[in-house]
Amino acid sequence: MAKAVGRVTLPDWRQEGLRALLMLHYQENFEFFEEWLSLLYRYERLVEALARAKHRDPHVDTCLHDDLAWEALDASIKSGRVPTKVGGQRQSRNIHLRRYREDLIALCDKWGLRCYWAPAWVHASLLEYVTRIWPAEEIAKVFDKLSVGAQAALLNTGFERGWTPAREIRNRWRRYVQGTEEELPDLPRLVPLRFTFNDPISDWQIDERRDHLYLRHVRSHGSPTRNNVIRVEVEYQPWPVDDWRDVQNHILKEARQSRDKIRRDWVKAGWTLRDKEPKLPRNVRWLYERIALRLTPARKMQALARGDGPPEDLEEYANASEGFEFTYRDATSKAAKEMGISLPRGAPRKHEK
Repeated sequence: MAKAVGRVTLPDWRQEGLRALLMLHYQENFEFFEEWLSLLYRYERLVEALARAKHRDPHVDTCLHDDLAWEALDASIKSGRVPTKVGGQRQSRNIHLRRYREDLIALCDKWGLRCYWAPAWVHASLLEYVTRIWPAEEIAKVFDKLSVGAQAALLNTGFERGWTPAREIRNRWRRYVQGTEEELPDLPRLVPLRFTFNDPISDWQIDERRDHLYLRHVRSHGSPTRNNVIRVEVEYQPWPVDDWRDVQNHILKEARQSRDKIRRDWVKAGWTLRDKEPKLPRNVRWLYERIALRLTPARKMQALARGDGPPEDLEEYANASEGFEFTYRDATSKAAKEMGISLPRGAPRKHEK
């Protein structure tokens, strides 16, 4: 029987939140950022062509749904040979798509993201960059109807200099990578905007993504319940004594029982109950240190003993130095297991020694 505590959570939505927390650390790592953008520059035209090839797979440019986009990429690679001219040689586009997929996986493996979902997230970030989620032409149709704040948010987060076409932004990006003194164009993001901004575009992304995850979960596990309504009937006699407190207590007792039954039905249908986890951001950061920077529990202890590290870690180490190594190891192992990530073995990355 499920406890009537905590919050009912869709497992897929929790996974997305954990992945966003982790990938934000990668996005802020300049060396990873360089390699990720180098991959974009190398394959941008290919990804752009892939985003236009809807006749090959309806989900080939579905950047909001990274799982569908990744499946569509696999489907395109396995589809019939499409000859194109590349470098004066007659080759199949599938060869380049396969090389692109291999490079995505290799980038993730190199940085400790040894899991099934990370390449799909990187792929979705590149798709999002070349498709722009919501074309400027579509936003222009409703722009005048939006509030002043919404208009400012769109101009600041989605487009530079008003309705600059996506192709112009990409051309300026290409010139920038080649070393000219062009103004830095709008850069792509590894973490979807729905996790970092509150604007019309990302609000729409959140709603569509939640609907997708909910329907996918229902198809796999069934609907949680057909009746989520709490109704309580209580006989009330105002005379001779108006004992309203007993009525309140009875209503609250019956309502709690109905609530608990509804929550148990949801849990039986695959949802989970989660209490507050104030240490979750810290645990995800530690996992990033361990898989990307190869900071083993022993090396983490050595760094803290030297006084190197975030103030909150140094404070925690000072308060419980004897048990800190176990805490670090346990927290990162549990986070890695929940996210399906294989922990690394061996020496730390050369650039992080």
